[in-house]
Amino acid sequence: MKDKRKITIEIANLPKMSLFIPVDEEETNRKAEKKINELYKTWSEKYNDKKPIEIMGMVAFRFAQLYQSLAEEVGETDLMLEDFENNLNELLMAMQGIKKSNE
Repeated sequence: MKDKRKITIEIANLPKMSLFIPVDEEETNRKAEKKINELYKTWSEKYNDKKPIEIMGMVAFRFAQLYQSLAEEVGETDLMLEDFENNLNELLMAMQGIKKSNE
């Protein structure tokens, strides 16, 4: 497994998990592990009447919401960039037409 590293992560009170990840993604994975555990801890303290599986479901749902929100923003950005590129191409074509008529 060239350029991959085995890391162990621990989410909430679940058994440790081993992952093989690209070396350059370790920091991202560690940050994700930390964020999940922080939210799980916060909500476990806030909603101490809920079972750990319910808290984990809430955490998973929250991260899915964030993922979906970012995916929608990326889609909107892609459309905006595509529109910008089309407008720029039209402008460049128009400018080339002006140069040809002046020659």
